Amino acid sequence: MSGLSPGRHCLLSWSLLLLVLLLLFLLVVLPWQRQNATYDETLRDWQVRLQQFREKTEDRAALEAQLNDPGHDASVRTDYLRGSTPALTGAELQQKIKTMVEATGGQLLSTQLVLPSGEEARVPKVSVKVRMIGDTADLLKTLYAIESSRPILFVEDVAVRSARKRPSELSEMLNINLTVVGYMHQGEAAQ
Repeated sequence: MSGLSPGRHCLLSWSLLLLVLLLLFLLVVLPWQRQNATYDETLRDWQVRLQQFREKTEDRAALEAQLNDPGHDASVRTDYLRGSTPALTGAELQQKIKTMVEATGGQLLSTQLVLPSGEEARVPKVSVKVRMIGDTADLLKTLYAIESSRPILFVEDVAVRSARKRPSELSEMLNINLTVVGYMHQGEAAQ
């Protein structure tokens, strides 16, 4: 370096100093800024979550008041089957299904109450197996009547077969097997 002129020596010294400062910036300052940006984003996410939690806890008092409202329970009870025991409730459900099938044009062959076995459920389930004969329109109307009724009923299993005895026979009649399920209100079942 002694062979360099003083001007070039000064320029080289300043260039090395700028290179060291640039490396320092790239190796220390930029990673530090990126880490701070990540921390800021995480902090904002937690603040949003905290605000959502606060809003939910403010709504809790109103929801508890609604649950404790005697009218609320009455409106919920209309969604459940009424009866003191699953057997009595099942008998009512069988009668309701018979009325629905006959009103929709189907022919009811049989209904069978399926009593639950095992542990007592929090909300007792009442199931009825139904055998009926009808065409596709009768099936559609019956399924619609069951699923749109109050109390709320569900169709769990559906099996449909042709009612023809011989392959040469032209018939649109169908053998229909289905399971209809409803649930008893917790308070009703305990009585």
